[in-house]
Amino acid sequence: MALCLAQARLEGSGKPLDALGSAWTHGAVLPIRVVLRELAAWLSSQPPGPGSLELLWVFLTERKRYPDLLVRRLRRELASGQALVLLDGLDEVPAAARGNLLAAIQEMIRDLAAVAQQSRVLVTCRELDYRAPGRALVAWPEETIIALSPQLRVAFVQRWFAALTRLSRPLNGDPDELRERLASEVQSRPELRRLAGNPLLLTMMTLVHAYEGQLPDQRVRLYEIEYRVSAAALASSAGSATAAGAVGADGLERARHAHAPQSAGVCCPRARGECRW
Repeated sequence: MALCLAQARLEGSGKPLDALGSAWTHGAVLPIRVVLRELAAWLSSQPPGPGSLELLWVFLTERKRYPDLLVRRLRRELASGQALVLLDGLDEVPAAARGNLLAAIQEMIRDLAAVAQQSRVLVTCRELDYRAPGRALVAWPEETIIALSPQLRVAFVQRWFAALTRLSRPLNGDPDELRERLASEVQSRPELRRLAGNPLLLTMMTLVHAYEGQLPDQRVRLYEIEYRVSAAALASSAGSATAAGAVGADGLERARHAHAPQSAGVCCPRARGECRW
């Protein structure tokens, strides 16, 4: 969504918005995406104190290296109702960290909503985590993302294999055969049908199937293989085998969360668009 919106802004055309479907009626609003895990990590290095919206702009300037001119533009677009703020991963903000990062970020989100005017604020969070005490944003409307339909699962797999082929990734077999076999298995095997509605899990299954040539019988083996594939990819991109260790506990944590229920979203009351994952 952010990519389509940014492309529409850059091109000055509404054509990229076609990919969002007819239900999208908000026009080419400016997407402002913030990964809350990164914001929390930066915030933990700052002097303890209450959260405030001003800290968000400082984060974009100091941590993300946004030019001052760009940050001023983002603030104007937000205040004029022409922005969509995407706050990704409330579940990844530690609840018991020094200085109570979760409370500070929740306060920051409330401040953001207060000045957003007609702009929209979308917060994503895994559903199971969002139900934990103290995690939810009080009085914000919620939407739960439904599982992918059988047709979308097949299309998802087909597009993944098209991308892997286009990138010349070394697959374990003929791409067409691998694609068709996986598309069939996610429909016919009951244990896979239960998992395939989750985009993250379906991505894991697609990559493991592409590189291993088949899916393991046990779910834990799926996580283990995906962890190994992710670690190898990270090491390769970093140019060093030691980079694989960087996946570490974070990779295992992603695998644990992958089995959690579908995400949902939380929205600013004015925006009606929050989603928990």
